[in-house]
Amino acid sequence: RLQQRLPRRVFQVFQPRALHPAGIVQVRPRIGLPAELRERIGSVAPPGLPLTRRLNALIGGLIALLAEKWCYRPHRTRILGAVSSSVREELSRHFPLLPVALTPNGVDGHRFAPDLAIRRSLRAAEGLAASDVVVLFVGGDWYRKGLKLAIRALAEPSCRAQSIVLWVVGAGDQTRFRSLARTSGVADRVRFFGPQVDVERFYQSADILLLPSLYETFALVAFEAAACGLPVVATGVGGISELVGSGEAGIIVSPTAEAVGAAVGRLAADPTLRRRLGAVARQRAHPYTWDRSVESVLELYRQLLEARDVRQMNVAGSP
Repeated sequence: RLQQRLPRRVFQVFQPRALHPAGIVQVRPRIGLPAELRERIGSVAPPGLPLTRRLNALIGGLIALLAEKWCYRPHRTRILGAVSSSVREELSRHFPLLPVALTPNGVDGHRFAPDLAIRRSLRAAEGLAASDVVVLFVGGDWYRKGLKLAIRALAEPSCRAQSIVLWVVGAGDQTRFRSLARTSGVADRVRFFGPQVDVERFYQSADILLLPSLYETFALVAFEAAACGLPVVATGVGGISELVGSGEAGIIVSPTAEAVGAAVGRLAADPTLRRRLGAVARQRAHPYTWDRSVESVLELYRQLLEARDVRQMNVAGSP
């Protein structure tokens, strides 16, 4: 869609100049490294993984770090595009010589919207009572996104006392996490659905979105859920704080089972609060459209074209 709206010459000449990095992962490796390197590489190797996978993730992180330093040099890169304020802050901190522009992602407001008919249908198919509270977890990379915390939170007293079920949508190691649910005593309250092409049905049928992630660039799942009117319980990463604010559209939590369980339990016990926070979440997600996202990227290319024209004029006017 973006390519249709831009002249071909922009892509030929300027596309390499505007970069949208996936984000600089903040790692806390479990293998001894200098403090500065630990800050840059981030949590790429969760402690639950086998040693070989942790080593592989660490090596991949080091290679990515070197590639970043080589690519994002002022004479190679004109501007960086960040999909959230948190990524913009990271890029500004680690690449202080480069300008950073905000180019947020968007949500399809037609697809992601409340639908009571779908809600009734899917919940009935899953055998849920009207009083059951569905906590929804959506995404892959379950270690980074905090599914372990989500499952353990169900075992907290504030959640055990209520009729709460956790729906898990996305690809991941079901065997390992089913085992975790069993050892946590909540196996009967966790349902795995695998990847879904019509994920909006699950947002529309749930009551709370849970995302206790270690790191996000732009937490698209949270914005999609908010567009469907769900309150968000999440760690304050990847634009979550901008969406949730000071508790108006959900609850920001620390990455502990106790904190997550307390927040989920509070919302599960208060449907009026859920509706109020969900209504605000929907309002805040509304401006994040794909049209706006495309326009923000187009603006970067306009800036690059203008800067090129100025440089060419200076070169032409020089003796």
